[in-house]
Amino acid sequence: MLSDNRLPSVIGIKGLEIMQEIDSYIPFIIVSGAMIEELDVNGMRLGASNCIEKDDLNRLLPAIESEVRDNELRQKERQNKKQLILTELRYKFLAESIQEVFFALDFNFRFTYWNETASKVFKKTDVIGKDIIEVFPSWTGTEMFWALSESLKTGRVKPLNFTHKLKRIEYFKGKVYPSNEGMCVLLRDVTDESITHQKLERLNNELETLLYRISHDLKGPVASVLGLLNIVNCDDSISKEQLAVMMKSNMDRLSLILSELLDITNIKTGKPQVAAFEILPCLKQVIKNLGRHKGIEEVNFHLNLDEELTVHSDVVLFKSIWQNLIENSIKYRQKGSPNKVIINGQLERNNVLLSITDSGQGISAEVRLKMYQMFFRGNESSDGSGLGLYIVKNALEKLKGTIEYDTSYKHGARFLVTIPSKTTTPVLNG
Repeated sequence: MLSDNRLPSVIGIKGLEIMQEIDSYIPFIIVSGAMIEELDVNGMRLGASNCIEKDDLNRLLPAIESEVRDNELRQKERQNKKQLILTELRYKFLAESIQEVFFALDFNFRFTYWNETASKVFKKTDVIGKDIIEVFPSWTGTEMFWALSESLKTGRVKPLNFTHKLKRIEYFKGKVYPSNEGMCVLLRDVTDESITHQKLERLNNELETLLYRISHDLKGPVASVLGLLNIVNCDDSISKEQLAVMMKSNMDRLSLILSELLDITNIKTGKPQVAAFEILPCLKQVIKNLGRHKGIEEVNFHLNLDEELTVHSDVVLFKSIWQNLIENSIKYRQKGSPNKVIINGQLERNNVLLSITDSGQGISAEVRLKMYQMFFRGNESSDGSGLGLYIVKNALEKLKGTIEYDTSYKHGARFLVTIPSKTTTPVLNG
């Protein structure tokens, strides 16, 4: 736009103000018959592209050409900014509409975007501009960091599977996408899927083990009985009393295996029948039922529980848990020596905390890694089925309880058992 400093109806400065209101990007050159320094300063301050005296019109054409070129550049820049804003708005809209974890990093591994889902999942909000390791130190050297580095190095999309510890171990699956500004990460929480898959794998493994051990362990006593009957047919020197003792031993073993398999079936398929009961009488009954167990005469029991300590739980599962724990304390005692088994119990908030401590052989670190597995025997000389602690673990899981081995105790074995309870009964004698 060219304007004389003084037109019949509008002076140059006034025309500049009007043009600025219409479109401030259009070049505006003021041509004046008598250039005054104040006009030049005011015009440039208000947005004039140039001020030229009429006595120096040879500057006019170059000034126009220069302004046309500059204006084209300004228009392109303006269009690029507009496009960038639109792109950012679309990017933000798409990113926020994603219901999965989505974030972006620059080439220096600093967060440039972090969507709402990421904030909710990882419990982090103020991450923009921060280094990924500053925000998540535990990701150093993990699958996440490797995938980011590889994607940045190769410029290719990289699949990603990794875990992150929140309240529990969370499993994530996703991809890293390279971009012009760095990389973007899209993650899906697959924790429930992974846990379900792990449970199915464990169940399949247990089923295979169960089928193998049933065929092996059930076949043993049956084969022994058949062998004894064959011997009797060939050897008249074996008395009926000897035969009865040997056959009873095998039948007892068979009965034990079938009983424990039935316990497992009930635990796996049954629904807990919850009722309130006092723990101390229940434990005394379990010990009484084990009265004919081999070696119990070498064990002294000490029950340190309040008589009124009560739990709301399944009494059958509770007895099964403690029968197996107490039986193990008897079975793995220090043979030929006095042994002590101490059971403590107390109420803490909504949980009943119980422990069983013995002065027996203890459990090695190697055995502890596998002791809750089905049919695992920690001692090859043991005549047990290898189902005891497996039953304990599964019964406690059914009751939403836990069991831990106290590795700090060095004079035998100590298990710590926690069972939920809503009882408010005060407890324990030390």
